[in-house]
Amino acid sequence: MRQSPREIAQAVTTREELLNRPEAENLRIDEYRQFTSEEPIQFPEHKEFEIRKERVPESLRNHIDRIVRVVRLREVRAISGFTRINPPGGLDDEDENLVAHISESRLNWLPAIEVRGEGIFIRFNEARLKVWAGNPIVLDRAGRLNTAYATEWHERYGDERQPPREIRPELVLVHTFAHVLMRQISLDCGYSSASLRERLYVGDAMRGLLIYTGTTDADGTMGGLARQGEAARLEVSVCFSHCSVALVFVRSALHWRAELLLTGTEQCRVPCMRPGTGNIV
Repeated sequence: MRQSPREIAQAVTTREELLNRPEAENLRIDEYRQFTSEEPIQFPEHKEFEIRKERVPESLRNHIDRIVRVVRLREVRAISGFTRINPPGGLDDEDENLVAHISESRLNWLPAIEVRGEGIFIRFNEARLKVWAGNPIVLDRAGRLNTAYATEWHERYGDERQPPREIRPELVLVHTFAHVLMRQISLDCGYSSASLRERLYVGDAMRGLLIYTGTTDADGTMGGLARQGEAARLEVSVCFSHCSVALVFVRSALHWRAELLLTGTEQCRVPCMRPGTGNIV
């Protein structure tokens, strides 16, 4: 065996934790393990999943320690309901008054589609992420976001229900980076922003994200997104995505007062927005 006793003990502990968690989270952790393992599990009988580890550019190594090109993947989406005004109450506790179900009576099946596509997986440097997340200014900012999120949650669902998540600095960073990079990729390789989706891996020792094609048409299988994950191309996309954020901040500074730029959020979030739906899948 190539694992040390400590690694074996950690693997056993992780597996025990997985058994006590919801199935959806098991899938997320297993996916992350596939993307980050030096020897991912192979499925010779299935040709729907293929990944290739990519070299991390020198300019990004202080912040990113792993890049994986997902040459081929398959996603199955089943829809159970939808909402157009308020978001659902949580993954496992949907409010009957908010969610419109797709049938008058409960059925033992759900309509689903298969999406075949490609993507890019990025894992952040753990040491640098911890240093940044421990910055007092960052903690204060994330704390204010979490307070606002919890306040709005309780206004919608009442004080007896608790928010399904806590807004932590790591989540803010990974989620924001995903949206900014998706916006830049759509400009670099011609994908519409609505055809790209993100899947976040944050918490439980996870610190990565997957950007992948999310349509059933040709946008998902042309190879452009996986090619964009090559070291030289991704380096340019990351650099230009940072420039686009900086440009929006400059424009905001010219249009709004300086103190609003430092304390507000509404005027500086343009490059972080992306299309979405109210469907529950």
